[in-house]
Amino acid sequence: MQYDLKYQHHDIKDLDFFKQHEVRKMPLQTLQDPPREVDNAYALVRNDGSLATDTAVTGSYTLTNHLDLYRTHNQLIEKSNLPYQRVTVVDEVTPNGLKARRSIQYLDTCRDLDAQELRGDPVYCRSDVVNSVNQTWAFQMFSGAYRSYCENSMVFGGDKVYYAKQKHSKHFDHTSVLGTANNALDDFEKNCNRFKEWKSTPIDDETAMRFLAETFCTYPQQEIEKRAAELVGLPVEDVKYNKKRLASMLVLWDRYKEQLGPNKWSLYNVMTHYATHTHETYTVMVDDKHGNAYETEHTTGRLTKQAPTCQQSANGLNYTLAEQHDRSRWIACITYNPNWHQVPKAA
Repeated sequence: MQYDLKYQHHDIKDLDFFKQHEVRKMPLQTLQDPPREVDNAYALVRNDGSLATDTAVTGSYTLTNHLDLYRTHNQLIEKSNLPYQRVTVVDEVTPNGLKARRSIQYLDTCRDLDAQELRGDPVYCRSDVVNSVNQTWAFQMFSGAYRSYCENSMVFGGDKVYYAKQKHSKHFDHTSVLGTANNALDDFEKNCNRFKEWKSTPIDDETAMRFLAETFCTYPQQEIEKRAAELVGLPVEDVKYNKKRLASMLVLWDRYKEQLGPNKWSLYNVMTHYATHTHETYTVMVDDKHGNAYETEHTTGRLTKQAPTCQQSANGLNYTLAEQHDRSRWIACITYNPNWHQVPKAA
């Protein structure tokens, strides 16, 4: 069955998109004649009777459909201090409909990070609620921000990456977690102040390149070997970088540096662009092992050739909600790292 995977609109009460992705728990039965129920195993079945997944869940798993979760979220938003009358809502699911995210941008919360410029640098408060019905994602809710010009999702680090996260266990209570919706504006204000501080922190090209290379462009195995050598006091060999990815990241650095200035805020936007725009393809120049330059392509993110979505890279690869979600978590963790706080000192 083919579903729409993304729906953008302006009414938090519009939940029709999630109705088609409802599932229910049904006791799992053997193929024996007569069949018998399997102990503590349940299938997830769609409203038309088809299996939603070939993976069973246990009896203690608390199934909370996307529709029910976001309906409750709406009720709590209406009781909060969030201005929900003017919003942009993006509802998304994975190709099988088992994972979902609702992102709400509150249009009356605009904060300009650089009001002195003619064009300014507006950021809006945003709340994201992430859910799954097959145990693959814990329920998560976090506040963020949205930069209007480039549609970057600003991923927050700080004291807590997600201010709410809970597994669908026997005692799962999504209403208690969603009750933190009233914190979104407070979190947004705190992070706007942090953004302004980053914008006033200058960074040169060499520092930006070094940070992006060491953070985004090392090969995982080499990074593990490097850390292991450092721990036991062995000499650390030169780390090789993914040249195509680094070249693409530097293209983004030049773009944001020109628009926002050579500062930490621009570097942060490079990272969030990388997390948000997982369907872009860049043509870059890199050197081979002999030092000869050649032209090649790099597509941001690790993309899949699954069911078509609304956004695709130039070579036909798909935007994926799961990839964007994973990269957002990664960048949020990076902002915890001492290397991020020491970025200006590296110059």
